[in-house]
Amino acid sequence: MNPAIEMRRLYIVRTAFSSENQRTSTETIDDQTEKVTLRWPPVTRKAIGSVRNAYRHRILAPCLNFYGLSIVRDTDRESVFQLAEKADQEMKAISPELSATVRLIPLYVEQEAQGEVYQQVLAAIQGRIYTELLERLRSLARLEEVPKVSRTALIKLCDRLKVWNVVDDPNIEKTLEDIKLQIANDIFRPVMLDLERDLADLKSRGAYLEFDDAPPTTPPTTPPAGAV
Repeated sequence: MNPAIEMRRLYIVRTAFSSENQRTSTETIDDQTEKVTLRWPPVTRKAIGSVRNAYRHRILAPCLNFYGLSIVRDTDRESVFQLAEKADQEMKAISPELSATVRLIPLYVEQEAQGEVYQQVLAAIQGRIYTELLERLRSLARLEEVPKVSRTALIKLCDRLKVWNVVDDPNIEKTLEDIKLQIANDIFRPVMLDLERDLADLKSRGAYLEFDDAPPTTPPTTPPAGAV
């Protein structure tokens, strides 16, 4: 690492939760058939699945999807560990043999916007935010008049989307604030068209890729830091 380049530390989040579908044995019947014996009875499998789904969603919700990796900023690290610890406690309440852990792998990103990795992360942030906003705006664009409650919800969404700005890029902050102002003034279609153009530009340059196995997930309603 070049010491002359100031680096920002982010983290790749990897979860390891016990599965409700653990097997005790597998017997091959023929080329197309296997007989599987599951370790846990239905009620236990349901309990394990409930803990997995609830806590993995809460842990990954504030993360940015970066080429299939879940990225979180350094300031959210403690809340991720707290959620994993609570999930582990609930798993062990079901059975002491179960567990829930999380591993954070450092990812170093240049502080300067000219850096290559920075630009790749920035494009992932922009693409995910634009995609999420467009999904809401397209549904509202079909209405003759947008209800006040929908307008308020969209403004709140802009605030929640800031959690994905893991590099604290000021241009993303400004873009979201500009969008909030336009929405507050009942300007919807021009915002939608601008976002469609910007997203198409990102995709045409290969700067933003969508993954079938990792669709955008709306950030939590409340900030994750320090909250469990």
